[in-house]
Amino acid sequence: MRTYRGRLSRIGAVAAATLISVAGLGAIGLISATPAGAAPSPGVPTEQYFGFPGPTGFSVVNTIADAFSVASASQGSNFTVTNVGGSQVVPTTNSGVPVNYISNNATYYEIPAGTTYVSAAAAGDASYVPSGGGATTSFAETVVECTSASTPGCTATPNSPIVAVSGTATYSGFAGPNPTYPYLEVSTGATQIPAGATLTLADVTVTLTATGTVGSTINWSQFEFDTSANVTLFGNHVTAAVLGYPTDTSFCNTVPNTYPTTGCALGPFTTVATSPTYEAPPVLTSTVIGAPAPFINVTNAAPISIPGTGTTTINVTGANWTDSSAGTLAWSGGVAGAANSDVGTFTVSATGALTGTIPLSTAEQLATTSSPFSLTLTATDGAESSTATITVTPYQAFNTTCTIGVASGATCTINQDIVATVIGTSLTISEVQTGPANPSNSIVALSPVTLGLGAGTNNQQFDQALGYLNTVVVSDDRGTLGGWTVTGQLGSDFNNATPHGPALDNVIPADFLTWQPAVALETAGSLPGNNLNTIGCPDQTPAPTGYPSCTGPSGLPVPVGGAAGSTGVNGTGAGTGGVATLPAEVTAGNPAVLNNPAGSAAELCATGTGAAPGGGGGFLCEAGLSLAIPPYVAAGSYSATLNIVVIGY
Repeated sequence: MRTYRGRLSRIGAVAAATLISVAGLGAIGLISATPAGAAPSPGVPTEQYFGFPGPTGFSVVNTIADAFSVASASQGSNFTVTNVGGSQVVPTTNSGVPVNYISNNATYYEIPAGTTYVSAAAAGDASYVPSGGGATTSFAETVVECTSASTPGCTATPNSPIVAVSGTATYSGFAGPNPTYPYLEVSTGATQIPAGATLTLADVTVTLTATGTVGSTINWSQFEFDTSANVTLFGNHVTAAVLGYPTDTSFCNTVPNTYPTTGCALGPFTTVATSPTYEAPPVLTSTVIGAPAPFINVTNAAPISIPGTGTTTINVTGANWTDSSAGTLAWSGGVAGAANSDVGTFTVSATGALTGTIPLSTAEQLATTSSPFSLTLTATDGAESSTATITVTPYQAFNTTCTIGVASGATCTINQDIVATVIGTSLTISEVQTGPANPSNSIVALSPVTLGLGAGTNNQQFDQALGYLNTVVVSDDRGTLGGWTVTGQLGSDFNNATPHGPALDNVIPADFLTWQPAVALETAGSLPGNNLNTIGCPDQTPAPTGYPSCTGPSGLPVPVGGAAGSTGVNGTGAGTGGVATLPAEVTAGNPAVLNNPAGSAAELCATGTGAAPGGGGGFLCEAGLSLAIPPYVAAGSYSATLNIVVIGY
């Protein structure tokens, strides 16, 4: 009796996996399959079939999927696919077996070839309401992009052979293919949704970038369906999982599958069963990749200001325009009531490149406009169009006269524009003698090395001749702030001035010299941080006659304690926290081996890269030097010329 009951319990536990109506993600029952396509919201319900093994064969669960996307998306653009949610009541029984709850309802979607994944999100929480009413329980669905089998939260099932245990009615296996990465997994997770509850799932919207060839079709499909059901069977609570792969509709959906049964392709229990074969899942929605969309860019550097008189020329470029002709540029939006009457033109090359100009003037603002505003630029040739948005600073006319009437407490304002002209000059480098060891600003004397054994010698090993590069002063006074780089390269190997013995023993290779660069402001200084400067400070040092003497930093500084090249400080009330010594826009090169002309130059110091590197002012570029002296070279004085080059941008 115990054996009989135990066998039934085992069979019952596995049989729970065939409770197809606890899927929770689709309608119960069958509907006529409807072709999928690029349907607008809410899409077209599409019937799907998923096969899985049971205790006496294989079964098939059908679900209803509903997804929609745009009919076409231009190459390089983003588009969305929405998997529609919905509501369903969780069954309380199945074939007389009480259902306790369902969980881990999961759907899996391959990220289609010809797209790249951008993001995915549910429109809200999932929720359920208990049978008979009561408080709603909300919980988050998990939405995960799975890029590998090790991605946390990714549980797609790998392929495994379909087998039947000899002499038993136990079947297992997964005829679906191995997961293709990346894929998207959407799951209710471990939340237990009680029997009889009404489960509501939110829409899940996936954003993709169309990267495939123009004219290709992007198909969205579901490649696996999983769920778990907890039931009470013979007094036991058992949880069984359905791991379903796409199959066709011809396989019968009965438990047990008795062999032979019409529509059921099963072999005897003692042999490997013929299971529902894998079949490519139906397409839920499709999007065709169209030609890349035309676009425009404004190339003027920010800030863009409206002049008081005349116009500012706005330069426009673009790409992907198919008409090799011409078109118009126009302003819109911006300040309510503004005329926006300036117009421009553009031309398109045979390769689809657009170039054009449009004036910007006070026609795009009102006399009372005082704050920066956004302005929309539209380019159109009648067949295609594109827009770009810029932020502009309005012109503000100054009042030169002002009258107050008899009203008490009235105010009146006049304005004066204070203009200071800054004139740029040049970029220069110079050398300053460093340390007592260097005899001049153009000669570096390294420490001597004594050959031999014993104290004060090299002990017949490589030894280091040490010293300091004469300081290189970089003065970028051009005012263009385009940036610069200072590099060093040896003109030759080190050669003995008084050679004797083999020629090779009178040479120290150039790459035996290494340096460790450093950088500092040429003139250290402080910014007060309290807007309480002494009159005339920061100012020149020495100060002009009649002005107090104070020192400001010679380049944009970083606060005390910051590293060279980190964020600088400037502006009203911007303080350095003391005397700043390091620049914000200039960094030292990395420790490096110096080379002769057969190699490449090494960087001593440089500004940053990018559209606005800066680096105006004065800077000290320094380096510690180390020359490895071999124990086998001839005695004598070895020298090589170091060429230091500045490149301005």
